[in-house]
This record gives sequence, C-alpha cells and structure tokens, in this order.
Amino acid sequence: MDFIQIILAASAAAFSAVLLPLIRRIVTGKQMEAAEKWVSTAVKAAEQLIRGEGKGEERLRYVLGFLKDNGVKSDESELRALIEAAVYELNDRGGEK
Repeated sequence: MDFIQIILAASAAAFSAVLLPLIRRIVTGKQMEAAEKWVSTAVKAAEQLIRGEGKGEERLRYVLGFLKDNGVKSDESELRALIEAAVYELNDRGGEK
C-alpha cells in the first residue's frame, strides 16, 4: 500500500466511525424537532376542537390521525410520550385542567 491508499483508508474509517453517526444524530434531531412541532399543533387543535370532560381517547385518536395524515412517522410509544408532554405543557400554561 502506498501512502495515498493508507490516507484514503484512514479517512474512510474516520468518516464511518465519527462523521456518519454525527450526521445521523443531526438528522434524527431535526426529525424529532419536526415531530414535536406537529404533535404540539395536533394537541392544541384537539383541545380546541373536541371540548368536554372524558374526551381524552377521542382527542388521542384525533392527534394520532392528524400526525399520520401529515407524514409524521414514529413508534407509537414515542408519539404517545410526545403527546403526553405536549398535553402537560398545554395544561401547565393555563389550558384545560
């Protein structure tokens, strides 16, 4: 192997080991930010459109449908956690309690 091949091999290894995971984290982070915004919007809409006590399941179905219709793809348990966090934040800021 000559010097250039060694440098290229080392560069490829560094890219695979360091930069590729970093790029994946950035993309995943941006996807998570987008999902959080969609969830927040959907929760606010559900709270506004579906009024009354005991309507939590109906609101949840609305939010999950809204997210699906808008291309938010994630594990349902992750979406439920984001939804619960958005509901908590909405209620904590003086929304429906």
